[in-house]
Amino acid sequence: MLKNMTYVSLLYGVLFFNTLTHAEEVKTDNVVATVNGHAITQQDYENYVAARQNGEAALPDAQSLLDELINRELVMQDAIKNKVDQSPSFVRQMEILRGNLLTTMHISQYLQQQTVNETELKAEYDKRVAVAKMPKEYKVRHIILADEEPAKTLLKQLQDGADFGKLAEEKSIDSGSARMQGDLGWITEEQVVPEVAQAIVKAEKGKYLDLVKSTFGWHIIIVDDVREAAPPSFEEVKKDLETMVQTEKLQDFLDKIRENAKIDYPNKDKLTDKKGEK
Repeated sequence: MLKNMTYVSLLYGVLFFNTLTHAEEVKTDNVVATVNGHAITQQDYENYVAARQNGEAALPDAQSLLDELINRELVMQDAIKNKVDQSPSFVRQMEILRGNLLTTMHISQYLQQQTVNETELKAEYDKRVAVAKMPKEYKVRHIILADEEPAKTLLKQLQDGADFGKLAEEKSIDSGSARMQGDLGWITEEQVVPEVAQAIVKAEKGKYLDLVKSTFGWHIIIVDDVREAAPPSFEEVKKDLETMVQTEKLQDFLDKIRENAKIDYPNKDKLTDKKGEK
């Protein structure tokens, strides 16, 4: 037994699925080991290393990895010797694996044939932009004070024409916006606390709101302008659009083959969801 061979590394060897068929002719100069006459090739080794790299940050040395592959082959040969491959549970698991592989490969091949061109993508973009409900954006300035009375006094000064930017820099406890003279820029209601959001959506442009109380303090708010947010550009969402169009093509494919299929539900009443409910 190898001293450094752990149970986990053996499992990697057992669970590793060799994507190359052993029916192909093996060139002797590509063989890195033989186990009871069966060849392990350089490609087998590279496939195994790639699979291991997906699951681990650091890999063992090359000899240890090869030893794992040898152990896999030994366990597999012993399993065949003991007719594990003839057991009902093995046959059933192979049926499941075969079904999964057939499904994955067929869908992959189908989608590879369904090329998506720029015209289709732009048509999809236009269709979605036409029905998209874009949020409103608000050009907002604010000052936050800790206490109500000073906030009332400051609001009165502003309503009488005091310089908002100067007072924001001097008085606001929100240091981030104070540096910008209280300017929050263009924001949506989702970007602020609920109390402020409720106030700005009802605001009249260019007029100071009544004081707004939040967990941050007392807000003096003025909404300078309102606009509908612009949709993302075509280039920004191009990759997402490709996925959407491919998904629609796949759905069309599934709908078509279902139309031509005979599907029965002999025991549908026995089906339960994850909660055990029918």
